[in-house]
Amino acid sequence: MATHGFGFDDLSGDYKVVKLVADGDGDHVLNASVYSLKSDSWRWMCDLSYEHKDCFSSGVTLNGAVHWVFTNQHQRVVLAFDLKTEEFREMSLPGEAEDCAHSYRNFIVGVLNGRLCVVNSCYEVHDDVWVMNEYGEASSWNRIRISLLYRSMKPLCSSKNGEEVLLELDGDMVLYNLRLMHRGIRDSCKAQ
Repeated sequence: MATHGFGFDDLSGDYKVVKLVADGDGDHVLNASVYSLKSDSWRWMCDLSYEHKDCFSSGVTLNGAVHWVFTNQHQRVVLAFDLKTEEFREMSLPGEAEDCAHSYRNFIVGVLNGRLCVVNSCYEVHDDVWVMNEYGEASSWNRIRISLLYRSMKPLCSSKNGEEVLLELDGDMVLYNLRLMHRGIRDSCKAQ
């Protein structure tokens, strides 16, 4: 099993592809390598000791790093590969993100309004997205409830004004208006 991520290193002016390949023995070790467009070559970076409990989705690039969700010592983390330094770092997920009791949980990283987000696509019905308001700050995760029920969702991109987001929702593309969603929450709170 393998996953890839792609991004631009503005320090060296180079496009890079990061490849993580899980070993066949329980998916506990990931072989990390990086391809440089400038040198037109792959090079091995390191072996990572992570368990992969979620499906292998492609990495998401934000703030000069490619991001995935992996498990380190029975705790899911966002694993980030810095395209400039070519080093890996971990970011903790909020504890409440793991509250789903379903046996199959699949955390997918995305970008929502220019912020890192994580969605639990466990193929059961959910209605929330975790958004990191301050990049790299574990205490800044915030839960956003959406008025769509889904089994599988991944945010793909958002509009410049941040009001709309394009979602891959249960295999379909959906344009979702976040401004209307927030107004709907305020209206429902007033009605109570």
